[in-house]
Amino acid sequence: MILRQPRGATSLCSIVTTGSVLNQGINRPAPLHINRRFTQHNHPSGCLTPSPDDNAVTKLIARAGVLLNIRLLDHVILAPDGGFLSYKNSQPEYLDGENH
Repeated sequence: MILRQPRGATSLCSIVTTGSVLNQGINRPAPLHINRRFTQHNHPSGCLTPSPDDNAVTKLIARAGVLLNIRLLDHVILAPDGGFLSYKNSQPEYLDGENH
């Protein structure tokens, strides 16, 4: 997880959790001065198609961000071959925490 300060400087870059997002969740609090973030995870299979769980978790993170005033800038899925999928570029509607 990378968290950015209001002026765009990176303030925290760390691994939050490993394993299935459904089993692990997001378990570290963000510093109080953070108002934007993006998240990523990998698909070891190399398939960059978001799963229904990927979509559901992205929506959940975005909605939680609205409550906490932390905007989700992007969710990126990474493949072992260097390929990636950006929700911002392919499915931006999942990043809108206001859209239920």
